Amino acid sequence: MHFLLDVLTLGSRHWILLRRLTRREFEARYRGSILGLAWSVITPVAMMVMYTFVFHYVLESRWPGHKADDQFGYALNLLAGLTVFNVAAECLSRAPRLILENPSYVKKMIFPVEILPLVALLGALTSAMINGSVLLVFQLCLTGLPPWTILLLPLLTLPFLFLCLGATYLLAALGVFLRDIGQFTGTLVLILMFLSPVFYATEVIPMPWRTWLEANPMAATIGWVRGALFAGSLPAPGAYGIQFLVNLSVLILGYRVFMALRPGFADVV
Repeated sequence: MHFLLDVLTLGSRHWILLRRLTRREFEARYRGSILGLAWSVITPVAMMVMYTFVFHYVLESRWPGHKADDQFGYALNLLAGLTVFNVAAECLSRAPRLILENPSYVKKMIFPVEILPLVALLGALTSAMINGSVLLVFQLCLTGLPPWTILLLPLLTLPFLFLCLGATYLLAALGVFLRDIGQFTGTLVLILMFLSPVFYATEVIPMPWRTWLEANPMAATIGWVRGALFAGSLPAPGAYGIQFLVNLSVLILGYRVFMALRPGFADVV
């Protein structure tokens, strides 16, 4: 219980510092570029167009419930999946180098190093919110107002955020001592991109492979987000409850490992 309270109150205890670090990190991504923050909109649109062309037109992928020539429906579902997946991808990619890239923070005894994974998650969420805004603009223009279930998206994605933060804590701690973790996560992100229903719907996967695909926690969240955005549907309470408890357990485990290994960070970096 002590670890759970520490994790859940971490943001409130260091809110001002957390906000400043998140803002600085996000702005640093586009500092020096001519278009600046405009890249945060250009990138998701360009990726959506490219993936839609490759998977919908070249590979002739179809989305259940949409006509074969409904390229807009495919594009919207694709962008929704990419928005969710990119949060996890950014956290996993950054985590192994998170402590190594901030040695000055680690060596300051008064600095709460445990907020760095939370900063990484909030940075990824900032990009996801921009992508989500782009998605909503396209949806309003192409299909009209989304269903009311869109208001529940923060609640539906909460277990997924627990998972991302827990994995970030775990990989950030291990990455200090095992440098191969960075190479591993790069490959892992690529594998997860194709094992998650980003470019396709779960329903098109034949059994028994679908059972293994649904074991991927990202598959559930992507499906819930698409259901809330486009179909006005919500997950079963039992399925949501299981994801919530399992992913919260991952968060607590990752945080405990991070705090246990934290005293050795300064000796390595």
